[in-house]
Amino acid sequence: MANFLYLDLPSFTDICTTGLNSLADGSSATLGNTTETDNGTDRKTHGVAKLSLASVNLTAVGWVDLYAVPKLDGTNYPEMTASTNVPPAHYWVGSISTVVKNGTQVQYSTPFPLPPEDFKLVCRNKTGVTWASSGNVLSVATFNIADA
Repeated sequence: MANFLYLDLPSFTDICTTGLNSLADGSSATLGNTTETDNGTDRKTHGVAKLSLASVNLTAVGWVDLYAVPKLDGTNYPEMTASTNVPPAHYWVGSISTVVKNGTQVQYSTPFPLPPEDFKLVCRNKTGVTWASSGNVLSVATFNIADA
């Protein structure tokens, strides 16, 4: 049986900033506000997301859903739900939990699988509150798992 090892985690790249400003509970950042992650060349197998929230008053435990939306034909992204920009459920790759806290907050996802093409990581706010008008950042680090 093979032993699989995580390779060293590279640095995080900011992929969504202004798209998270004043993001209402239940809404997602649009694909247009999220930077594309080039995975068509390197074919990284997994990713980890980092969510940095600016001043926010969370009075209950919440979460942020993550969707890795691929550009499988090399050109087009799929349609999203128009009213809230929520991607189709089959692109969901994980969630980031938040804690009850008033102030800044940084949280990480567990590793999640990546599509074998370029993609955009989209987050959906399920924290119960609207986020601050600036200073929120979604970042991603991509890596492979090695056969030891």
